[in-house]
Amino acid sequence: MGDSIATNIFMLGYAWQKGLIPLTLESITQAIHLNKVAIESNLRTFHWGRVAAHDLDAIKTVIDAVDTGATRFKAETLDDAINYRADFLKGYQNGRLAKRYRALVAFARKAEEKARPGSTALTQAVMRNYFKLLAYKDEYEVARLYTSGDFEKRISAQFEGDVRLKFHMSPPIFSRPDPLTGRPKKSEFGPWMFKGFKLLAKFKALRGTPFDPFGYADERKMERRLIKDYEA
Repeated sequence: MGDSIATNIFMLGYAWQKGLIPLTLESITQAIHLNKVAIESNLRTFHWGRVAAHDLDAIKTVIDAVDTGATRFKAETLDDAINYRADFLKGYQNGRLAKRYRALVAFARKAEEKARPGSTALTQAVMRNYFKLLAYKDEYEVARLYTSGDFEKRISAQFEGDVRLKFHMSPPIFSRPDPLTGRPKKSEFGPWMFKGFKLLAKFKALRGTPFDPFGYADERKMERRLIKDYEA
């Protein structure tokens, strides 16, 4: 599913099937239609939640069998895992960020080896957690992922003929809070947005600089602050 909204809908389906939601199936599906956002996807996710409530093992089997097209990396060694993440950060931002990542992981590794020879628990924790902090998914990263080629390959593999893409997004510098949820309200963008993504991806060097138009959002400030706190 990949996001909090889908997870909530999945859990709604699970809870409804367990008899914990005092609403009819018709009223829930009608609400999903009235929301007018990713209707088919949300209905499918809701029904997957129902299936999970009935047979969770079946869901696990399906998940294990599905090939999403994404590369699944299995590290043979700790060094492999570190190198993989450093290479990702190089594509995410640049070589400096990858070097910064390697430096802190190496520092933790050296300190752990000195304190507890043979142990790698601390090094692995820093390797994973520091990477997650550095590789936060902002507007530039979303644009890069959409235009890396993998997304287009997946679309071509799943659909035939002319495909018209629509993107439902809530850019922080444009979006207004939803009066009901308090979260940024999503807007619909047409196929032209794909060209916008290609352009935006080229400006990832602005990330975290005074010239980053998205960097002044509270969420982005918090992400940068968490990185500094972790490095301190």
